[in-house]
Amino acid sequence: MSLPIHQRVVYALVAIAAVLLAFGSFLSTIRNTNALISTPIAIVGTVILVGGLTVGQIYIRRHPIPWVFKGQLVRVKNFGPVSMASVIALTALLWIPTLYATFIIPPDRTTIQWGERLWGGEVMTVEIGDLPAHARGGLLVEGRSYSVRYQQKPCMWFSSGPAKQHTGEVVEAHANTAGMTVQPHLDRTNSGTSTAECNSPRENKLVVLGMPVDFDRRGNLSFGGAWNHVGQIRLP
Repeated sequence: MSLPIHQRVVYALVAIAAVLLAFGSFLSTIRNTNALISTPIAIVGTVILVGGLTVGQIYIRRHPIPWVFKGQLVRVKNFGPVSMASVIALTALLWIPTLYATFIIPPDRTTIQWGERLWGGEVMTVEIGDLPAHARGGLLVEGRSYSVRYQQKPCMWFSSGPAKQHTGEVVEAHANTAGMTVQPHLDRTNSGTSTAECNSPRENKLVVLGMPVDFDRRGNLSFGGAWNHVGQIRLP
């Protein structure tokens, strides 16, 4: 006699809860779960679990397994809801460390090669915070974000974002080109800045709206390598 649907659902929920509690308790004793179950291990484990379940299902359909249930010998031709739920729960648990590391744990900014990525021409976002007094007379607007890109030949920086005019008005879309060979000019929506040096990203330097800025290995911005940070680089 087949079980009613609600009974199968109850069995499945109980099995999932039991597996989650048991395996979760085991993982809680491990200091570094991500080191224990990496993404490659999760992939291999998923293939083994799902593949094993599929192969096993095909086998027992062709070769039913004798099983004693309540004193009677029966032949099992299908995996029950408990077996299915256990495989689903174990597969989900294998992926928890990867999902946690991807969506919850912030990336280690020291592992990002900010200088090399800028050197390669990648577009980055620069977030500007509180500016020191000597930088407040430029185009940068505190609390705003800018796009920056470096071109190796010729040594040149391209940046865009909101710009503060001499009247105090903020133009939301302003583009700036900065470099040693750039002719200085300033219009409402674009400008050019001549720099005294290249400001190479391999020297931990960049230029945003004509303002040279230093950055450290964490991508934090400062003027002249000062301790006080004025913003940070982040991936777009």
